[in-house]
Amino acid sequence: MKRLFELTVSEFTEILKENTSQQSIVQPEKKWISRKEACEKLNISFPTLHKYINEGMLTKHKVGAKTFLASSDIENLISNGKIG
Repeated sequence: MKRLFELTVSEFTEILKENTSQQSIVQPEKKWISRKEACEKLNISFPTLHKYINEGMLTKHKVGAKTFLASSDIENLISNGKIG
């Protein structure tokens, strides 16, 4: 295989910086809900929610002492027919 060009690591890094700084990467904002809200949406108890988290069906996110779940994860669980 022929090489088309050669770059040093610093040259490559500089090119990456120039090209990535010009693009704005927009990611959709996640809506976070409490464990209580999640239980209400799913019509389940706290122990069942804890079981779903431990089994990897849902992912919890801690902020200090508070636990939150992504609303989109709850909706995906419902729409995939795994719950509800």
